Order: sequence, then structure tokens, then C-alpha cells
Amino acid sequence: MANWLALFLHELFLHELLTNSVKHGALSLPEGQVRISWSTTDAKLDIDWQEGGGPAIAAPPARYGYGTEMAAGLCRSGLALPVACI
Repeated sequence: MANWLALFLHELFLHELLTNSVKHGALSLPEGQVRISWSTTDAKLDIDWQEGGGPAIAAPPARYGYGTEMAAGLCRSGLALPVACI
């Protein structure tokens, strides 16, 4: 994959995480915080996205929205990277 395409797909994925955080997650509340860290080994990029101080999560969502499905699709096809939601 061309470097510019990989960069674009990563940016799109991070933008979706940020948008979801503002709408539904930690950044939807004034005291909410997001901590992002990353590391690289060989040709692998690990991104760690942690949210805190957001609204309580009673249960997993009954359905996922378009943005979440799009982000998951990017990981399956374009990025070819595993994603773990914890």
C-alpha cells in the first residue's frame, strides 16, 4: 500500500474515533479526557486510545452506527490491521 494511502486511512480512522468520542464518549462531557499514545516496531504501528471521565456505559450498544462500521471496514480491508475494543 502506498504510504500516502496508509496515512490517509489512519487519519480517517482516528477522525472517526474522535467524532464518536465527542458525540457519545468522554469528550461529550466537560470533564472527559482522551489519552492517545502510539509506538512503532518494524513496519507495525500500535495506537492506544483511552477515554476517561465520560458517560457511564450501561451495556454494549444494540447496534453500531455508520461511522463505527466504516472504521471497522477500514481495518478489515484498507489497513489490514486488527482492532481491539476494550
